[in-house]
Amino acid sequence: MRSDKALHAYVMGLKGEHMRNSAGLAKVVYDSKLQLVYQALGIHVRSGKNHGGKTQSRHEIRIGSLFKHAPRPFCA
Repeated sequence: MRSDKALHAYVMGLKGEHMRNSAGLAKVVYDSKLQLVYQALGIHVRSGKNHGGKTQSRHEIRIGSLFKHAPRPFCA
């Protein structure tokens, strides 16, 4: 999974197989700004947005870009 699109498809496949009833994900991306020591495996972000008196939440998963170039046995 060398691209954000491939990562998103992989995560959505896992979500569909194991967590069908959970909330949808707005974004799954590699993030080069994550701290490699503390957050390399990724973070789950829930961002709220207020629009017209209604609050909308977006669920995002960000994974350290270090894993974009990791060997295949490590990522699988």
